[in-house]
Amino acid sequence: MVVSETWRLFKSEFSELLLAVLAAGMLFTMGNVFVLATIDLDAFSTDLKREAVLEVYFEDDVQREQIDSIKTMIASSEGVVAITEKGPDDALDEMSSILGSDLTEVLGFNPLPFSLEVAFVPETHRTSALDSLSTELVKQEAVMEVHFASEWIDNLNRLNRLALVVCVVICAMILLGAAFVFASLQRHIYTKRLQVIHNLVLLGMRKAVVRTSVLLLSGITGALSSIVALAVTFVLWKLAIRYIARFPYFELSTLGLVIVVPIVVAIASSLVTYRSFHPKIKV
Repeated sequence: MVVSETWRLFKSEFSELLLAVLAAGMLFTMGNVFVLATIDLDAFSTDLKREAVLEVYFEDDVQREQIDSIKTMIASSEGVVAITEKGPDDALDEMSSILGSDLTEVLGFNPLPFSLEVAFVPETHRTSALDSLSTELVKQEAVMEVHFASEWIDNLNRLNRLALVVCVVICAMILLGAAFVFASLQRHIYTKRLQVIHNLVLLGMRKAVVRTSVLLLSGITGALSSIVALAVTFVLWKLAIRYIARFPYFELSTLGLVIVVPIVVAIASSLVTYRSFHPKIKV
């Protein structure tokens, strides 16, 4: 009974259902794009922060014991992944490869000091703690300078938070818009078929069958909208990685959420709409 009634609704309201699927699909496509962009921005930021290092430059007359003491001090800090020593010759080779010429040919000597590069786990990039560490290191007698891009990382974190807030607000608006589309479709079905439903109820069909049929149709509508949204999002993603930049698609966990949300929104809007029309079905 439920399946046959659902199929009857599907055939009789096919054009309206198709319009609702396309409208909701485009809305969910916008949401998918913003979610994907926010996820990839966060991943890109994490990669950038992984490359951010704290650089400690020593005085020319630094002793081995002083270097080891500083390394021990740094190693006790939270989130330290690696401490890499860079001698003057190594620094000169790196600088020469960047500039494309040998500095010693111009200056006649190597001006670069011995240094340490300290890498941290990106999730532990608390700039306040690292700034404090930098301040303590500068106080050490053998240390000449300490560099760490704390301001740059703070700006990157603020950008991530802003992107997340914007994504949440836009997704909330999209969900409301999709709920309106689904509810409008269901109101149209109930209004158009109210007399038919009334006659079927008089002939013995339970109201629960009507409700379940529309809920099932709503779930199908939500699923079709999800498929349309994912298909369009996939095409846009393919175009983006071909002409703009390469970045990953949804992971399986996120993909599952993106598929389920339209179905849940469609069914929830159907329940709300049914409550408003239920009293109008006379028995």
